[in-house]
Amino acid sequence: MLKWILLKFARLGIIRTSNTGYCSLLEADIFIVAEWHQIVTAADKSKLRVGSIVGFKRSQKTREKIIRGTIVVTGKLSVCEQQQKLLTSKAKKKKVPATTFDDEDESEDEMEDFSTDRNLLNSKDENSSESNDDCLHIDEEEEISNDGCSNGKQVDLMNVDEVRDKNSTANTHTRSSNAKSVQDKARPTYPGVIRYFTRMVGIFSCNGEDDESKGDKLVRICNDLNMEERQLIRLQKENSTKTARAIVRAYYPAAVLKECEQLNEDLALMSEPNNFADEFDNDVTSSSDEAPINFDNISLLSLISETAAKSCTSEHEQNTINSSNASSTRSIENFDLAAALVSLKTRHSLSAVCINDLCSLLCLLNVHDAPRSWFHVKKALNKSFGSTLDRTIWFVCPSCKKASDNAFSCSSVRCDWCFAPPASLPTYFYTFNIHEQLNSILAITTDVHLSQCSNGTSPLNFQMRDIIDGDQYQKLLHEQSDDILTLTMSTDGIQPFNCSEKSIWPVTFVTNEVKRKKRFCFQNLILGGMWPGPVKPKRFDMSAFLETIIVQLKELEKGYHFKCRLSAEYVTRFFEVFLICACMDKPAQALVQNLPEPTAKFGCGRCEIHGYTVRSSVGSDHCINCFPIKKSAIQPNLRSNDRHDHLVMIKEKNDADIAKITSRRLGRIAKRQLKQKIAENKQSEYGILGPCILRQLKYFDVGFSFLSDNLHNVYHGVFRKLLNLWLKSNYKKEDWSCYYYHDELSSMLQSFRFPSTTSRRPRSLLKFKKLKANELRMVLLFGFVIFKKALNAKYYNHFLKLVFAIHFSENRCVTATMIGNIKSLLHEFLIEFPKLYTVRHNQQVIHSLNHIGQTVNDYGPLNSYSTFHFENNLGMIMRTIKGTRREEIEMIGNLNMFRSACFHLQDSTINDEIRSYIEKILYGRGYYASSTYTAKTIHSTGAIERISNLFSNRKLRFFSSYKIGRVRYTTVDYSNTKVVDD
Repeated sequence: MLKWILLKFARLGIIRTSNTGYCSLLEADIFIVAEWHQIVTAADKSKLRVGSIVGFKRSQKTREKIIRGTIVVTGKLSVCEQQQKLLTSKAKKKKVPATTFDDEDESEDEMEDFSTDRNLLNSKDENSSESNDDCLHIDEEEEISNDGCSNGKQVDLMNVDEVRDKNSTANTHTRSSNAKSVQDKARPTYPGVIRYFTRMVGIFSCNGEDDESKGDKLVRICNDLNMEERQLIRLQKENSTKTARAIVRAYYPAAVLKECEQLNEDLALMSEPNNFADEFDNDVTSSSDEAPINFDNISLLSLISETAAKSCTSEHEQNTINSSNASSTRSIENFDLAAALVSLKTRHSLSAVCINDLCSLLCLLNVHDAPRSWFHVKKALNKSFGSTLDRTIWFVCPSCKKASDNAFSCSSVRCDWCFAPPASLPTYFYTFNIHEQLNSILAITTDVHLSQCSNGTSPLNFQMRDIIDGDQYQKLLHEQSDDILTLTMSTDGIQPFNCSEKSIWPVTFVTNEVKRKKRFCFQNLILGGMWPGPVKPKRFDMSAFLETIIVQLKELEKGYHFKCRLSAEYVTRFFEVFLICACMDKPAQALVQNLPEPTAKFGCGRCEIHGYTVRSSVGSDHCINCFPIKKSAIQPNLRSNDRHDHLVMIKEKNDADIAKITSRRLGRIAKRQLKQKIAENKQSEYGILGPCILRQLKYFDVGFSFLSDNLHNVYHGVFRKLLNLWLKSNYKKEDWSCYYYHDELSSMLQSFRFPSTTSRRPRSLLKFKKLKANELRMVLLFGFVIFKKALNAKYYNHFLKLVFAIHFSENRCVTATMIGNIKSLLHEFLIEFPKLYTVRHNQQVIHSLNHIGQTVNDYGPLNSYSTFHFENNLGMIMRTIKGTRREEIEMIGNLNMFRSACFHLQDSTINDEIRSYIEKILYGRGYYASSTYTAKTIHSTGAIERISNLFSNRKLRFFSSYKIGRVRYTTVDYSNTKVVDD
């Protein structure tokens, strides 16, 4: 409260005089006149100045409470008492709560009361020399004189009486209805006065011109304003807004209205104003015909900042920067450098010590306003962008297995568990506010596309390019009348280090209405919760973890008003937010879905297929579950919400029956019957271990809403399984083996030409066990032809069915015909697989191909929701972790800093060069590049003369590489020199 009141009164017109024994202190809303001996301070009292914070004691008693206050006025007792009355009366008139106080309201109040305060001072002490000196003051807030308070020097500006006399004599023939408003308000209303002061501040703000030319302009301004140069320079503050306020208070209402037009013409000739001044003159002229112009209608802050920015912009910058936002560009500031350092830290996995060294280097090179350490980098970004990752900690009750907000007792009324040593504290996890994160995303991004129902399109001609074109999303649009937003969820365990056994499980969401290219960027990523480990959560842990997130999602389903940024405007829209799908690997899906492990007999999360046991090898006692399908067999039931509810009821009934049997003592025969009963129950429950926590959501289906993932199901699953069968020495005697062609296949792959969009060129097949999913993807989609000579025809043709089906599934535009081809190709692949590779290898990962076609039909191409994007973001954040303890806290902090750096790019006033640099570091080249189809020369060819003679035209220009829009054209000779090209 004290800071607000001090700030509030810091801008009032306060008199400064010499130190003569008394001072006035500000104590909350109370002003106290105290003597010097009543002031308590550890500093030298002779060095105290206006604005110093000191203590106050009424007496010399030891136990008396010391009140902290700020010195407002120093001077004689009469002056201090007079100021005490003025400020006390003003405080009674204006009682503004601290929480609603801002600079705009403050400036309006102080400008209205300023002339009144001076009139009151002038009338009360008209014959006093001190009061006459005091009347010479202007606003001295936040200003400390270089002369100090002890030398007794006083400010020598224009006397208010002289100003009024001059104003009255010069304006006798121009007084009108505006004259009364000019005298009543301490703000200029005449257009010429406004233009004069805005141009003046432009001169003050131009630091680039030489001192000689700037000095000549200051002399001319001093003559116009009847001021000394020392007095005018003293009015210059740390920014243009405060400078303008000080000049206006010092000069107005002494301005002669008729002289302003001439002063503006002279000042325009001196400063050579830019085009903004002419535009401003036109705006003022047009608007002055309708109503008098005053600072209530035109913001002084916007006028001054635009004028200063335009006047300081060079002619070259004026030609290169867009005219619509040239006035908003600014120089590189502290938080710009902080955002750049955060992007470097994340991109190159730098430690905080490395950032400290970089900051020291910037300071050594005298970089203006450079942060001094990693701490100052975080402080700068947190000050500019409030954190949206405020975490809430929860604990899992060991008794009831529910989430609790207390570590020492369960918050559930049905559970009476309390912590009792020597037991260890319960496991904990973090959740984050999803609504606040979604609100910040919608307020910044312009890439939200609200889809409409496609009623008029034929199903055969309908093209699916994204998740919003899928059948499930279109059904949702038909059922909902209000605007909707949909989410996709993902979770997986990640290790901070390769040698670490700790497993961190974040739960992340993305908004499906954001364009796919920017949907998975950090500023559009929503962190719902985080399980810090140190081990993988159990099923009841995952249920308690997700329960706290489901509470937030159910609230979002009711709808909220969001402030959205559509194109260049901000609008408030009401959205209902629904979670419609989840994409994750098989083990994580089994945890969330509350099903057994994927290798179990009922381990499939999409259907109720029953696996049967076979021996892993001849003569081995080890058995595995296989899931072959037959062409004529009845297909198993698909998992759905209705089927899930039915199976949960069956399980509850079975559990009750088992509890009755085990409640009494059992003999040998009864135990054998109980064991048989439990096995029969598992058959009837089809793998259900309990209710799925996501079943509570309105549009989430516990069957088809769990999507097929191309990373884990296809590349790390099926294709890696095929490479093991083809290239491992264990199967070198099998008919399908390529073991003896291993070296030849590796050399062929190394000489293969992959597209220029390849993010990771595959390594040698000699290391096929260590290939990443991106490498396996390139081999499957583009390098499949190398297996033509190594495999028998029936195995190669069987492999081509998988290749073509995945090509269709990842196509940018999927049609109904393609979906039919995907289903038929993969179904034939699964029918033939046990015949070619034996039933023993037809495991769950092979069976998962059976559901890819339906996933594409329901939610669009696989790339729209692949875990490639989720794991890429999490991997980048995990690489920034350098600590060995509480890695999850460091991860949250790094993610928050990175999000702040991404949000910083949305600032319209950011310097264009620093914006381009940060974008290139964060996203790579071409992320925000324009998609206009303009021609761009890449490389020119050297054989111009020979080709020109061939075509008999020397005016022709030839290039070896040429780019039009997003398509690049190259010659064969140029492409042969590249490892990766089209």
